[in-house]
Parts: sequence; C-alpha cells; structure tokens
Amino acid sequence: MDYITIPAKKFVKTKIPFSKRCTKHDNNSISKIGEFILYQYENYQKTQKLLTTKNTPLVIGVNGSVASGKSYNADKLAQKLTSCNVKCAILSTDNFIFSNKELEKRKIMHLKGFPDSYDWNKLIKSIRQIKNNKTVYTPLYDQSISDISKKKIKIPKNMNVIIIEGINLLIPHLNLLENNKLTVKSKKYSVLLSDFLDISIFINAPETFLKRWFYKRLQKKKTLWKTIGTKKNLTRKTNKQFKNWAMNIWNKINSKNLHEFILPFKRRADIIVTKDRNHHIKEFSFKL
Repeated sequence: MDYITIPAKKFVKTKIPFSKRCTKHDNNSISKIGEFILYQYENYQKTQKLLTTKNTPLVIGVNGSVASGKSYNADKLAQKLTSCNVKCAILSTDNFIFSNKELEKRKIMHLKGFPDSYDWNKLIKSIRQIKNNKTVYTPLYDQSISDISKKKIKIPKNMNVIIIEGINLLIPHLNLLENNKLTVKSKKYSVLLSDFLDISIFINAPETFLKRWFYKRLQKKKTLWKTIGTKKNLTRKTNKQFKNWAMNIWNKINSKNLHEFILPFKRRADIIVTKDRNHHIKEFSFKL
C-alpha cells in the first residue's frame, strides 16, 4: 500500500470541511485527527442513511505497541469528538485478556498480551452487538492488579463513534476456542477483528523509545503499588533490580510481541502516526 506522509505542523494547518461545532479547539495533532474523523463520520452518516434507518456507529481502531500511547491518544480523540456533540465511547482490547487464573489454567501465562491470551470470541461478539446498536457490558482489566476486575464496563447503545484501542487490532488471524482448545484460524475463519474497523490508526515509534516509555510507565505503577500496598515483591526491589526486571519483560515478551504480531501489520492501517522521543507526533502517513 502507498501512503502520503504529511509533517504534523503542516497537517495541523490543514482546513478540514466538517459541519459540527466543537467546544474543544486545541491547536494540536490529535485535535486535527479528530476533525479528520468528523469529516469521515459525516460522510459515513450520509452513506448509512441510504442503506438503513438503524444507527450504526463508526468504529475507529487505535493500534500500536505496548507503551506507544494508544490509551492516551484514544482518550484525547474521544474528548475532541465529545466536544463536537458526537457520542463517543472507548473499548480497550485489554478488557478481553483472559483472567490470570484462566491463563494459568491454560498454561499460557507467559504469553499474556500475545494473541493467544485474548478471548477473541467474546471481543468479536461484543463488537458485533455494538455495531447492531445494542447496549454492551464488557469485562474490565484493572492495571493496578494486572488482572480482570469484578467490575464491568457499559457501552451504551446509540453511540456515534466507538474507539477500539489495543495491540493486536490489525493481525490477519484470530485465535479461537473450540472445544476448550486454542485453535489458530489463519485461512479458514472468515471474520477478522479489523473487518469491524472503519478507520484504523497505528501509533508508530522506534523500539528504543517504546522501551524507555515502558520503563517509565512501570515506575509510575511501582509508586501506585507502594501506595495501595500490593506487589511487595516488586516494590521492595532496588531501582537497579526493578529496572532489570522491567527490561527482562520487554526483551522476552513485549519485544517479541512487537516484532511478530504488531509491526508486521502496521501497513494495514489507514493512518500511521509517527512520534518522536518525547511522545510528540512528528508526522502522519495516510493510505492512498
């Protein structure tokens, strides 16, 4: 696929024709992407009205590596759309990771975050219900305990835009459970997660940046764990020991996941957002 690449500073100055009035007018790259999506949404609405009277939300996918800033950018994008009177909800694929208990039962705890660790059946069922304009209750992954919580997340019906953020949105196969056995369906299965995405965005950055951002995120988590009194085996580590532990996770898990299941499918995205070392967006690449 060919892309046209536009520097962020130039793209921010681009006038995008959309009719919505917005209360949030940040002069930044994420706000401008929000305007681009509003333009796409208005065209999407016109097409939908020709086909059905049913409200079908536009689905945006935000893909990228661990620590790339997917959640942050999805939140900022949702804030922009909401300020333009567009009903928007965020769905994280993290909420569909099997519980730690289930991962241990299946003996795939070491693959947590890899495609094998997700309940794709439940995720696709939820997205299909959302597309059919139904209220959906999904699991919640609690970062403070690194496990599925007892709480649920409500995605109301009649949403205009749904933003799905996660690390494996563009993978061209799914792992499905059949008779309690994990089966990879790479050719036979006819529906992929990406089939539900109307616009896909990939957050792109060199691995050296991602690795540093990952460690900084874990440092913040360590402070939280100390505050709430959990994970004492980690909070008692010296700074050097903690960094070694974090880098071991990156090198053995996140890096492998990045190179095998995330980066190879970057060019399936409609928009590639490239960041600099400070998390600032440097350029946008739009699929032609």
